[in-house]
This record gives sequence, structure tokens and C-alpha cells, in this order.
Amino acid sequence: MKKNYEKKCMEIRRKNQALNMRSLAAAYGYAYGKVREMSLLPGFPMVCGAIIPSDFDRWRDRMAAGTVTETAGRTPRERIDWKKIEESVKKT
Repeated sequence: MKKNYEKKCMEIRRKNQALNMRSLAAAYGYAYGKVREMSLLPGFPMVCGAIIPSDFDRWRDRMAAGTVTETAGRTPRERIDWKKIEESVKKT
């Protein structure tokens, strides 16, 4: 059962569709607790509980490079691609 869920999550990740934290953990091979910890870090790319894999990959690369600062985060003026999120959610 667990393997099927991981496969499903990997497929969603491959299609770059929105994932929740549990699915993101399964798709990337992380523990759910680790993803919850990461979600508290500055700039974590989650909107209304949805995470786009390409945004997560970009954020993770910036974190590894040390280019995310404590003040990094979404400002009210920053554009959110709601259409991309809506299309992703419809496909699941």
C-alpha cells in the first residue's frame, strides 16, 4: 500500500502538480516531520497547503546555496500563480 502511494506521489511530482505536505514527503523520500520543519523556514513555497514541486526544488536549491534570508517570504505584492495551482488541483 505504501509503495503505491509513493508511486502516485512521484507521478504527481513528475507532472509538477500541487502536493500537500504528506504527499511532498512521500514524493521526495522525506519524513513528514522533516517537511513540517521545513515549512516553518523562511520562503517555504506553500500556498493554502499546496506546494508546487518546481517551486520546492528552487527553494531547496536556494536554501542549500545560502541565498534565502530570514526576511525572505511572500510579500503582499508578490504575484501568486493561482491559475497554475487551480489547474494542478483539478488534475489530481
